[in-house]
Formats: sequence, C-alpha cells, structure tokens
Amino acid sequence: MAMKFKLCCATDENYTQMTSVMIVSALANSREDISEIHVFCHRLAPASLDLLRQLAPDLVHIHDHRRIPPMIAAVPLAVRPSAAMWMRVMAPDVIPVSDERIVYLDCDAVVDRRLDALTRLDLEGRVVAAVEDFAKAKHAGWNERLGLPLDTPYFNSGVLVIDHRRYVEEGWSQRITDISREMPDKLVRVDQDAFNIACARAGGWTKLDPTYNAHASSARTKRGGVAEVFAGAHVIHFVGRRKPTDVDCTHAAKDVFLRYRAMSPYADVPLRGVMAREVYNRLRATWEAIRLAAWTVTAPVIRRLRG
Repeated sequence: MAMKFKLCCATDENYTQMTSVMIVSALANSREDISEIHVFCHRLAPASLDLLRQLAPDLVHIHDHRRIPPMIAAVPLAVRPSAAMWMRVMAPDVIPVSDERIVYLDCDAVVDRRLDALTRLDLEGRVVAAVEDFAKAKHAGWNERLGLPLDTPYFNSGVLVIDHRRYVEEGWSQRITDISREMPDKLVRVDQDAFNIACARAGGWTKLDPTYNAHASSARTKRGGVAEVFAGAHVIHFVGRRKPTDVDCTHAAKDVFLRYRAMSPYADVPLRGVMAREVYNRLRATWEAIRLAAWTVTAPVIRRLRG
C-alpha cells in the first residue's frame, strides 16, 4: 500500500479564503495521497470553521485555539506578529505521531500537481526538506545576522516536508521556540529564521526541487513577470503583501489561483479592492509598531524580574 502524508497548514481569519483555496487545490491534485488535513488556527469565526470542515469532512481536522498556546506565548512579541505564524512550529507535537510525513503548506500557496513523490523523497537522514529561498544574493547577509557561516543554505519555510516522528522525538518545536527567546532581535523573518538556525545547528536540511515552492519577490511578480518560475510548478507560493485575492494583483500565476478559487466556497465572492487592502495594511503596520514599542519598553523589565 502506498504511503500517504498528512497535510498541515496554519491560518487566521484574514487568510481563511486563501486557506480554503489551498486545501481545494491540494484535494484536486493529490487527494489520494492525503491521509489527514490539519488546520491550525487562532480564534476563527464559527462560520469560517464550518466552511473549512466542509471542504473534506472525512479528512479535515480543525485545531482552533481560542487562547494562544503556552509554547507560542513564550515567543517574544517582537517576533510574534501573529499566533498562527508560529503554529506550524508546534503542529507536529499536536498531530498524533505516525510514520507518515507531514507536508506543511503556507495558506497563500496552491497545489497544481500531484505531491505523491514527497512520500518517497530521500530525506538523507535529515528531519526537514524545503526549497531554497529565491533571494540567494541576500543569503550571506542574512546568515551573518543569524550567526551562521555565510555559505549556509537558507530555505523558504512556505513548504516543508517533515519527518514527523523524529521532529517530535528530538524536540524540534522546543528548539525553534528557544531560538526565538535566545535572539529575538536577530529574527527579521521570525519563525523562518529560527527554523533555518535550528536546521543549520542540526547538520542541515534536504533540498527540494524548486517546483515544490515556486516563488519570487513581490516586486517582480506584481508586474506579471517571471512566468517561467511558475511553469510546471507542483506548488505555487504567492509571497508578498499583494495576493491573488486582490483585484489589482498582476501575479503571473494569478490565473492558476483563480481556477481553484472557482472550485471553492469563495467562487462568487468579489476580489478585495485596493482601498480595503491599503486600509488593512496600514492598520496592521500601526498595530505592529504599537506592539513592538510596548515590547521594547517591557521586555527589559520582565528580564530583570525573572533574573
């Protein structure tokens, strides 16, 4: 009998639509390879929870946390823009352990080809497989900031293949959250940076073919360019703030997203307007500035009290 994998993702109310489309696309292309779908979320509306369950009632398991889990609450606010962002780190500890691998996908991705090869992938003795981040020219600078050798490979964490049993038994979630407390001022890309440090300290990670996380900078994709990056992709990852749910998005693979959106419960929902996006982004930026300011003031006091 062919091995299957557990699909995992994390979301919040702002990304429910993209999460639904991602799951629909995975089911359309690789349903026979998926044993379970685990959706980790923070305070989703009841209607959103019901919608996600109905995508595949026999497969979908919802983990809706009304309160921030203790492991994530321990992550400094400076590197915790949202609870959902860190839920992929703790997810393997919550999902019942088996020999099946976990395939984690960011909710702003779509699956456009079958993923069965990921169950047979040689992990080369490592716990995590991923695709190298597109910004290779910047990796040396990022590694210097993170205290790693300049030539250390750096991956984009939007698609991860995880050896579930080893991840849990070796305490990877704790390793990664410990790094967040060890060097919060260094983690510009928050949990992705921490994940890369943990992998580097453990001897590395296994490289996936770039087609499993086809992505490019938002500066290039918003002009509709680099179409060749997404041709033949297994997974297309829509990085950046402008998403294919936006009416003015010109991403070269937007048509792929819209094809799966037409198969989802959001088929008849209008795309987000420019004003709505800009208001949301400004409110989010303001909230982030307030949170960081508060953390900057309170963190030294908390450290002294604990010391």
